[in-house]
Amino acid sequence: MPLTYSCLLYRGSTDSFMARVFHPLCDNRTNTLTIIKSTDGKIVGGFTTQPWNHGGFNKQDGSAWLFNIQANNKFKIKQGGANAIYASSSYGPTFGNHDLYISNNCNSNTSNYVNACSYDYNGSGNLFLTSGQVNFQVQEIEVYQV
Repeated sequence: MPLTYSCLLYRGSTDSFMARVFHPLCDNRTNTLTIIKSTDGKIVGGFTTQPWNHGGFNKQDGSAWLFNIQANNKFKIKQGGANAIYASSSYGPTFGNHDLYISNNCNSNTSNYVNACSYDYNGSGNLFLTSGQVNFQVQEIEVYQV
């Protein structure tokens, strides 16, 4: 079995929760895994092969997926992989057409949210396994290159 190596690129509590800090640490990096813990204990995140370079546009990635640690499966990008991530210098990591949106200073506001759009949730609503948009505050965020 081949070994898999990962490298921590960014941690909000250590580096800062600001988008302008996230981007220099994570731009130009491919194959990243983002893990987010909300202040109410939910652990969610996603994987993309695309770099986070901030051009203010959607990127296609047929290999992208999201997860909620409470769910038994990965939520894959819908067929074609369009709108897998949204790369903007004003945002933290944002998956889909804002399926998982992380705002600037994500630990000090509830502007972060999940909303079903670009990923297949298998009838479970959105990433938080509820219906409709759900806003939340980030306790911790980490991005790894895997």
